[in-house]
Amino acid sequence: MKKIRCSAWCFTVSMLLFGCSPFSARKNFTITYFTPPLKNLTNKQILVTNLDRDGYHLKNILTELLMNSNYDVMQDVNSTGKLIAPFGVGQVVPTKDFTAITVSLKLEKPNESSRQITENVTLTRCNYLRKKNPCSSRTGKVRSYQTTISTKGQAKIVIKDSGKEVITIEFPINVKTTGILPSGTNIHLTQAIQNILRKTFAPYLKSVVHEQSIFEIDKMAADFIGSRIFEAAKLRIQSHESGVRYYFAMGYIEEKSGNLSGANMYYHEGEINTNEKKLFKKSIERINFLLQQ
Repeated sequence: MKKIRCSAWCFTVSMLLFGCSPFSARKNFTITYFTPPLKNLTNKQILVTNLDRDGYHLKNILTELLMNSNYDVMQDVNSTGKLIAPFGVGQVVPTKDFTAITVSLKLEKPNESSRQITENVTLTRCNYLRKKNPCSSRTGKVRSYQTTISTKGQAKIVIKDSGKEVITIEFPINVKTTGILPSGTNIHLTQAIQNILRKTFAPYLKSVVHEQSIFEIDKMAADFIGSRIFEAAKLRIQSHESGVRYYFAMGYIEEKSGNLSGANMYYHEGEINTNEKKLFKKSIERINFLLQQ
């Protein structure tokens, strides 16, 4: 009995992965990849230091942002800070070995204010033992206090690199949270700083791109790719696709699986064996960028 059940299960899986089933419709799939920065901030190691206590938070956000774009940020900033403290951070001159970024963030004390708000409500009462008009209602007002907590501040970032012009970036911070029990401004402060830094440093950061494929492939394979079930997706592609669809889909699956050499192989074969030269050339350039990271 177990053997029969196993055989039936294996047959069903085989039909889904290899066979021409009623599920073999067609659809586009989403291609996600990173593009290199428009400008290179530096080729050196980066040392990020904060000049004040609140600046420590800004430093951490900026450090994470730069590291996510594959900049080499020195991790021993605390010990380095202790070493240069007696001389003053402003006296440190960047050498040919690293790029120095100093940050400061001056926040005002949080301002808290409350106001009474009134809302009109309808109160309903029902007695379903009554056959007619079991429910009655009346209007009323609910009064409560709404509290707003706001914080303002000024941020400054100075980028020093020997032989290059000093870059100074300044921007204001203004965040607030409102509610009967407001959650505080820390989360909103982090989000505001992240948004400003992403916009300010956009030319120096790699960016994520989401785009639809220019052709349709087997729907089940597309769903497997979207769900990152790559081995099953490869089986469907191998049995259902050919030509440009085969080479590109197999290359993209290998790319998302982290097998960049395998992806490069499929993209090169697609460039040679199909007429979609531009499509595969763009994909090969993308792989070359990833291989350089």
